[in-house]
Amino acid sequence: MAYTLIMKGGKPVQSPNVGIVVVGWNNQKLLDECFASVYAQTYLELTLIYVDNGSHDGSVAHVREHHPKAVVIDVGWNSGFAMGNNLGFAKALENPDCQYVVALNTDAFMEPDWAVKMVAFAQEHPEAAGLQSLMLQYHDHNLLDSAGIYIDLNAAPLQIGYNKPDEGYKTGEVFGVNAAVAMYTRGFLEQQPFASDYFDHDLFMYYEDVDLSARALAMGMKNYFYRDAVAYHMGSVSSGGNPAFMLRMVHRNLPLIMVKNIPWSIILRCLPGWTNAEIKRLVTFWRERRYGLVKAMLVGRIKGLWLIPKFLAKRRKLYAGHRVDVRRFKRLMS
Repeated sequence: MAYTLIMKGGKPVQSPNVGIVVVGWNNQKLLDECFASVYAQTYLELTLIYVDNGSHDGSVAHVREHHPKAVVIDVGWNSGFAMGNNLGFAKALENPDCQYVVALNTDAFMEPDWAVKMVAFAQEHPEAAGLQSLMLQYHDHNLLDSAGIYIDLNAAPLQIGYNKPDEGYKTGEVFGVNAAVAMYTRGFLEQQPFASDYFDHDLFMYYEDVDLSARALAMGMKNYFYRDAVAYHMGSVSSGGNPAFMLRMVHRNLPLIMVKNIPWSIILRCLPGWTNAEIKRLVTFWRERRYGLVKAMLVGRIKGLWLIPKFLAKRRKLYAGHRVDVRRFKRLMS
């Protein structure tokens, strides 16, 4: 029997299907606990979709044997976070009853009432594009992992409240949502102008959720933080804790998401602080003789600049037909 939500005013509403997409790459040791948090949900209309990015640790066989309820997509190679999730999202949306799709990292776990609370909140906010719960650190529940994400006015993508005690962040609109555990509405996914390229596959890994969140703002939709639902996140599992890879990818991707999504007046305002922060980081790494990290930053930035024309074309497609609210961008970035 499907779970029935009782909405405001006491009107019973048939519960929509929620697709939960987990993308894995050599994370078999995490899958049982991650999937257990899905099975424990008190919301019943869930479809679990596992996308495997060419794991060589037996993840696919393990899921098929021990988690037969999961829909398995075996990509066969490492397609990255973005494309892996896109395959899962597209599969979830094949079900016409699916109104919400959740991106769930293998190192993230939800409280049993997470889906019930998130769906109820989402149905009260039909203008929503992305929604995020309170996310606590897995190894220390007294510390926040994320209460949302944003790009500050120095062009630094940041987690709201990261590594701080929960200071009572209130439910409300935020710049964006952290795709370690995030819910996206079917309405937004179908309206955004890049077809089934929900997360930009050209980014491969890092800042895909920042890009998708900024895309929603450019379209005039809203992203929300909802503190009454709770999830937990380990962090730094997908990249294997490789700082050079991380630095290369973030310095490649940051200018791309800026020119694709952010109003030009804000980019110009960000440039001095952005430039100053990156020069300081380069100088620090050089003085510490961490030359591999210097190289990673420079290589990443060069590769990013090479892709700028492609992302300018994406900007034109995104901005076509939309009058972007620059003041709203600034408010959510400040």
